[in-house]
Amino acid sequence: METNLISLILLSFFITSLLSWLVLRTLKEGRQALSEIREDKN
Repeated sequence: METNLISLILLSFFITSLLSWLVLRTLKEGRQALSEIREDKN
């Protein structure tokens, strides 16, 4: 039971960090794309 709980916690931590990393990367690239679009319009 103990090992099951520990592996579950580790797995959820890994998934959460992976998702937040993906979101941050997407936001960063999205911001760059937006600023490039704004520069193209000017």
